[in-house]
Amino acid sequence: MAASLLEVVCPCSESESLVSEEECGTITVDVEYPPGTKVKVRYGRQRNVKLYDAKVMDVKIGEDREILYCVHYSGWNIRYSDMTG
Repeated sequence: MAASLLEVVCPCSESESLVSEEECGTITVDVEYPPGTKVKVRYGRQRNVKLYDAKVMDVKIGEDREILYCVHYSGWNIRYSDMTG
């Protein structure tokens, strides 16, 4: 699957800015899974790991500038949606 460019809002606040004011705002990042992409998500620990069908709903930039994906698990209530990296 080819990566695509996506504009993402930078996570800065008035009290603690993670980037300089010049960099703050909307930035363009290269994401592997743009919103709308259907994915399989591994969930669990050690021997209890299972694969779940999910859909990428949103993409954000974390505090340490890593790309985070908001995923919704197919067939599950929206409250079980999760942020994953």
